[in-house]
Amino acid sequence: FKKNEKTQFSVVGTNIGRSSKITMNAKGGEYKSDGIIEIVEDSSISKVEFRVIRPITDLKDYEIQLVLPDCTSPSVAPSPSPSLLPSQYPSLHPSKLPSQTPSLFPSVTPSVSPSSLPTFAPSIPICLVEDLLGNTYTASMFVKGRGTYCFRLELSSNGSFDVDIQSKGQTNCSEAAFRSITRYSRVKSIDGGTIKLRDVAGGTAGFRGTIVVRDDASITDDVEMILRSANFGNNYEIDLLLPSCIAPSTIPSSTPSMSPSVRPKDCTWDQYNGRALYFVRESEPNHCYKVEMYVGGDFAVDRGNPGCENRVFYETQILSVYKSVSKRNKVVRFAPTEYRGFLTGTFKIRSNASLEDGEMEVDGEVDGISKTFSLTLTYPECPVYDP
Repeated sequence: FKKNEKTQFSVVGTNIGRSSKITMNAKGGEYKSDGIIEIVEDSSISKVEFRVIRPITDLKDYEIQLVLPDCTSPSVAPSPSPSLLPSQYPSLHPSKLPSQTPSLFPSVTPSVSPSSLPTFAPSIPICLVEDLLGNTYTASMFVKGRGTYCFRLELSSNGSFDVDIQSKGQTNCSEAAFRSITRYSRVKSIDGGTIKLRDVAGGTAGFRGTIVVRDDASITDDVEMILRSANFGNNYEIDLLLPSCIAPSTIPSSTPSMSPSVRPKDCTWDQYNGRALYFVRESEPNHCYKVEMYVGGDFAVDRGNPGCENRVFYETQILSVYKSVSKRNKVVRFAPTEYRGFLTGTFKIRSNASLEDGEMEVDGEVDGISKTFSLTLTYPECPVYDP
C-alpha cells in the first residue's frame, strides 16, 4: 500500500440487516476482496479501533472487527425528553463487567405514577355474621321503581326478612313501626359475612337472595341497607351496613361511661327548608358565607365580614344557586345558572349533641380548579325554619 493513498478493497453489500456483521463485496479493479466486518463494543477504549480476526491473504476472505467505545450512535440534536419505548433489540455485548459489590441505589428510578389505576369504589370490610347472631336489624331501603320502605332482618337460624308495605317513603324505621308485614325470605345459611336467604314456601312474596354484612364507620344511622342488584326480585343482593362489626354486649355496664359516644345525625330538608345559614371556613376567617335553603336561594360570600360578626351581609359574589334536594341522601344540590354563580356542589346539614350551644363545624372542600364543592355543616341541633 502507498502511504496517504486511498485503496478500495470492497463495498458494503446490499443485505445489511439487524446484525452486528456486515458482508463486504469485492469491487472490480486492481484490488478486490470479499470479507466480513463485525461491529463490536468495548467501553475500555476511547477511540475507534480495527482488529484483524482473520488475516488478509491474497486480499480474499478477510474478517475484521470494527471496535467502538459505545454502540449507541448519538443524535446530532439530542431529544429533550427520553424515548418512552425501549429498544426492541438488546445489546449483544454488555458495556462493562458486572460489579462485585451491589449498588446501594436502585438502577431504575421508581415511577411517579402507579402501575394501575386505584379503584373508585374501595372495598368495605365484611363482618362475621356468627358474631352478630341473635340481633334484629331494621332500616329503610330504596328500591328502584318502588320507592323507600322499612325492612327488618332477624339474624338467626330460619330468621325472617320482612318489609312493612305501609311504610313507603318512611326513612326513620323502628321495630314498633312495623304494621303490615310481608315476609320476603328466610335465612337459609350463613358463610362468614354472607347470608343466603331462601324464598318462603306459601308466602305472599317469596324471593331468594344474598345479604352481605359490612363494617362501614361512615354511615350516619345505626344500620343501613343498600340494594346492590338491579331489582328486588329473585337473586337479589343487599349490603347491610353497620358502624361496627362488634355486636353490643347483652349485659349493660354496671358503671355508665362519663363520656358516652355521640354520633352525628343527618338533618332533614323539612327541618331547615326556608332557612338562611351562615358559616365561616377555618381557612378563610375573613369571609362570611351564606346559603339560602329554599327554591331560588343563593350560595354567596361576603369577603369583608370576619367571623360573620356583621349582621348586615354584603353579597360580594354569588357562588351558586339552589337546584334540588335529595331527601333519600339528605343532600342539597347547588349549581350555576346562565348568569349567576360558577360552582357546582352539595350541602349536607347534620346535628351532633356533643357540640356546645353556638358551636358549629364546617367540613369539606371547595375546589376552585374544578369549580366544585362538597360541604357539611354540623350544629348542636338541627336548624329549624321558624317563619
